[in-house]
Amino acid sequence: MNIAGPPQQAPMNIAPPENVARQQGLESRLQQVQAKYPAFKNIPAKITSGPGNGYLEYYSPKEGRNPNPGKVTLEMRPLSSSVDEPFLQSLIAGDLTHYLGDMDEAGKPYDPKFYELKQQFGKTLTPDQHAISKQQFADYKQNGDINPDMTYEEFLNHSSIDMWMRGYLFPDPDNEFKQPGKGEYTLKQIQLLQKARKYIEGTR
Repeated sequence: MNIAGPPQQAPMNIAPPENVARQQGLESRLQQVQAKYPAFKNIPAKITSGPGNGYLEYYSPKEGRNPNPGKVTLEMRPLSSSVDEPFLQSLIAGDLTHYLGDMDEAGKPYDPKFYELKQQFGKTLTPDQHAISKQQFADYKQNGDINPDMTYEEFLNHSSIDMWMRGYLFPDPDNEFKQPGKGEYTLKQIQLLQKARKYIEGTR
């Protein structure tokens, strides 16, 4: 006589211990960065891991594809696991500046003081810096990395001005934006960026 055994339960979707440990480590680093820089303290942010190129991907609270609507999402890519601790925290801090210079769905700046500094900085971009940004804009469009209908001005406000500011405030180890031929910062820009740094650090 065939007797069926006890019903089989579906296996639980349990993350491997190493994934849990990495997630906890990322959350700890986000907390450290937000505690270190007062301007980041109240940013509603989540951090997670995901596939893809580069070090990380920033999702705005208002972005439709954001996995955590209404919050900043920092999605750390596999490459970020190979960097040292100072650079990892610099990556996180650098992308949080996106939020400070952005606006909500109603067109109101999330952080009016930093937003104003960003607008002032954007007006100081040199022809060489614009040339670099325009080439990046063209490359992104060709590769399908941005909306094909996005204009250069929109690209500046959405991404490129942030890139130039982040390159000074939270540079990568190569410090590429301070090398000859990479659109060196002017004295006026450095003055604005130092104001931005003091604001982020709470030492203004």
